[in-house]
Amino acid sequence: MPRRRNIDRAAIRVAILAGLFAVSSEVVHPQSDCFGQRDITLSDLHGQVFDPTGEPISGASIGVSQEEKRIGTTATNSSGNFRLEEPDGIYWIRVSAPGFSPASIRVNIRRGTSAKPIRVMLGVGIYTPCPSATLSNKEFKGLIKKYQDQIKADAPKK
Repeated sequence: MPRRRNIDRAAIRVAILAGLFAVSSEVVHPQSDCFGQRDITLSDLHGQVFDPTGEPISGASIGVSQEEKRIGTTATNSSGNFRLEEPDGIYWIRVSAPGFSPASIRVNIRRGTSAKPIRVMLGVGIYTPCPSATLSNKEFKGLIKKYQDQIKADAPKK
């Protein structure tokens, strides 16, 4: 009977993932269930997009909106890097890629502030990183560890 239960769980996970990946939106909204999400202040909009294991995502779509109006788009290169030239101001960026849950981040671009790249992590399945973006290498590594811990906790017990 334990084998049947594992198959049922796997089928449920596949159904949930299929439903999550079928939903897409062009409107940029914050992650409502993430209390660790915060504005990120940068001198310019550049960074890298990763999956929850820390691997770069090639071809991820980045959309920039201001006051509910889309004003720019780009895609990550083969190393997951992106760059957009936007004037000083407050923007929402939405990052998405096939097979991953999207991330929405509010950024404040102010020349003369942090020149560090923003690191964006996209979720997969029911795992949504919180926060989904950071300038801190230490916090980024912590997000990867949280994901690995979640995978271990969700693994079937032998």
